[in-house]
Amino acid sequence: MMKRFLFIIIIGVVCLILGIGGGVFLGMKFFGSPQPIHDTSGDFSKPGAILNLGDFTVNLADKEPHIARFNLALELADPTLVTEFSDQGWISKMKNEVILTCKDRYYDDLRTADGVMALAQDITKRLNAILPAFKGGLPVRSALFQEFILQ
Repeated sequence: MMKRFLFIIIIGVVCLILGIGGGVFLGMKFFGSPQPIHDTSGDFSKPGAILNLGDFTVNLADKEPHIARFNLALELADPTLVTEFSDQGWISKMKNEVILTCKDRYYDDLRTADGVMALAQDITKRLNAILPAFKGGLPVRSALFQEFILQ
């Protein structure tokens, strides 16, 4: 009888220890300090120079009439590029490429953050394709939406 009672107590203590350990593990995993989304081991570069391209209103490719309205700025690789690309000829070429990139988009594609991020990446790629390289690298780091509205 005493062996059976001792066995039940030992099993109870083991279950209690496992339960507490599992609870602490799950608590730390779900409610602990937030983990960074991006890899923080690399160096962060300072934001580049900003060239504001202004406001855009673009008809989307949907059958129903939908438009995208946004304000776009470009992060450039070097501050000297701001003065070079501020020329009206370059501004017109860049605005044209932005409009052409957006006209092929659908309303449903741009309703999510992933869709807008994909549009920003496509704008960056198209602009880097038409602009001259800077010191062997790409002149535009990223396209930045300062406002974005779908109607």
